[in-house]
Formats: sequence, C-alpha cells, structure tokens
Amino acid sequence: MSMETGLCQIHLHEPVSEKLMKNAGFIYFWTMPEFTSIMGQYERVIIHHSTTFLNSVGIRLGIGSIKEWGNGIGINCSTNIFTFFGKKSHHLEISTGVIYTFPESFEESELGLQPLLPSFTLSYRYQKPLSRVFPIGSLYWEPNYSFVFRTGIGFPEVIHLGLGYCF
Repeated sequence: MSMETGLCQIHLHEPVSEKLMKNAGFIYFWTMPEFTSIMGQYERVIIHHSTTFLNSVGIRLGIGSIKEWGNGIGINCSTNIFTFFGKKSHHLEISTGVIYTFPESFEESELGLQPLLPSFTLSYRYQKPLSRVFPIGSLYWEPNYSFVFRTGIGFPEVIHLGLGYCF
C-alpha cells in the first residue's frame, strides 16, 4: 500500500524497484572561445531499458542567453537527441542536435558565429535511479525527485556543466 503526494511517496513496505525518473530540468552552463552561455534545459527520456548497458534515449530542449566576451548578448536555443550508457548512477552520455542563436545587441558579421550550428557532446552523467528510501517507523518515505549532474566536452561548446533534478 502506498500514498503519493507531490514530492514523495509513503509506503507501508519497502519498495524494491529502481526506476529512472524520465523528466529533468537543468541549469546548463557552457563556454567556448569568445562566448559563454547559460541555459535552462528540459529533457525527457523516451526509451529506457534498465537491464541493458545502453539504457536510455531521449530528447532535450533548451533556451538561454549567449554572451560574446567584451561585446554583445543574444539568445540561443538548442534541441538534442541523447543516449546514455551505464548502470546504476554513473553514465556516459552522447548527444547530437542543433543550436540556433538570435543575436540581439551585436553584429553577426563581427562574431563569426553562425546562427544555426550542429551540436555534439560527450559527457559524464551522475544520476541515481529512484531507490532512496527513508524509514519512518513502519512506513517508508521515497522522494519523487533525484539530483543529476552532467559535465563534458563538445561542439560548439568546448566545456559544459549542468546541474538539475529529475522528476
């Protein structure tokens, strides 16, 4: 028997499943020569197989600001398809997609930045399956969220870092 609220579940017995949360929200920072960006990202796992090494495939959408060092600012949007490999908490993530940049207060010709760029990343991802259980007497509390951390390299960004929660 279990009762679910917005951020947790309360069970009369200890759950044995290790399900992966399929939605995630991130604050994502990346940098490349002459540019820096901070974005908000949402991702959704579409296919998940917890028993295989290639365990998830999903889509990620993002929007944020891009800043040329010492010059102007603009808006960038991204769409990626990703997959991650590994079991338990530690994963290798590969993604590909496009980034579109809308310059606002700077000249495109000065930047050398094309408005539509292909995107590729290779990342380390830490994401625990939802299996944390906290006993409260004879009841068990299981939060409906999980921390996720991503860092890696790619194109056009050289280095990236993402922090967020899965739900």
